[in-house]
This record gives sequence, C-alpha cells and structure tokens, in this order.
Amino acid sequence: MKSFDLDAVVPRLGQRAELVTSWHLRFNGYFPITSFILHDAGATKQPGGQITDADILAIRLPYTEEIIHGHVEPIYVKPDSQLDVGKDLTDFIIAEVSSQECK
Repeated sequence: MKSFDLDAVVPRLGQRAELVTSWHLRFNGYFPITSFILHDAGATKQPGGQITDADILAIRLPYTEEIIHGHVEPIYVKPDSQLDVGKDLTDFIIAEVSSQECK
C-alpha cells in the first residue's frame, strides 16, 4: 500500500486546517466553499487582491442527510452533535479557520 504524503499535497499548516474543516463540514451535510472573497480590493488599491475573505463559506439545506449505500443496507450518517443543526433548518456558516489555538 502506497503511503500518503500530506506535506506534498498541502504544505502549509493553515491550508491543512482549512482542508480538514471543509471535509468535516462536507461529511456533515454542508456544501463548503473555501477562500471566498467578501470584499474585493478593486483595481485602484491592489490588482488581484482582496480586503477580506472567509476561509470557509458553507450551507446546509433542510432535510439533508448523508447516506452510504452498502452491500446489505444503507447507512444513515448522523451529523456531529456539536454542530447542533436542526433537521428542518437551513444553516449557513462563515468561518475563519485557525491552525493554532483561537484567542
């Protein structure tokens, strides 16, 4: 079995934290978008730059559930209880991800 080199795929620790967070949300029924520009700097300030971005933007629509179809019967994946998502609610997340302790 070939080993997986995370350093080769995602070299920066901050990028790894964003990747793990994005997949965690994805496995919990969210549709995540990473590095979403909230305020573009515009051509007059900094070409191609931004003033503000969100590391992750994610939405979870009502009655979303992850189903894994197995050989015998389907497995219904329950969302992480710490996300506290109501089944009949739309949830929207704007997140800044940190690879260190949040202060």
